[in-house]
Amino acid sequence: MLLLFRFATAWVGTYLGLLSRSEEAAGQLGSATFVLPMLSSAYLPTDGLPGWLRTVAEWNPISAVATAVRELCGNAGAQAGADAAWPAAHPVAGALLWSLLLLVVFVPPATRRFASG
Repeated sequence: MLLLFRFATAWVGTYLGLLSRSEEAAGQLGSATFVLPMLSSAYLPTDGLPGWLRTVAEWNPISAVATAVRELCGNAGAQAGADAAWPAAHPVAGALLWSLLLLVVFVPPATRRFASG
């Protein structure tokens, strides 16, 4: 699960790096993604978050991957409530779908950009 998601995000990074105009700009892209894990359920449960932030956290791909890994390792912890978003309620399927979606969206333009550059 983690390797698939890492592979998918590597393609996102590859595409964004190919879009940047300089090495310095490409190097700064990593720090721009620092906030994404903070807006997920990787560090804390989403139950106590305000409504809009809970929605963002539950639909964050990192939340699905973190919850799926916990579930696959036998440590599901607190289960998602009945009002949880679909990826939070079905983390394994959500993590797989997020990974596949990222691959479908970013592999073709990254390969085209690399081939033309």
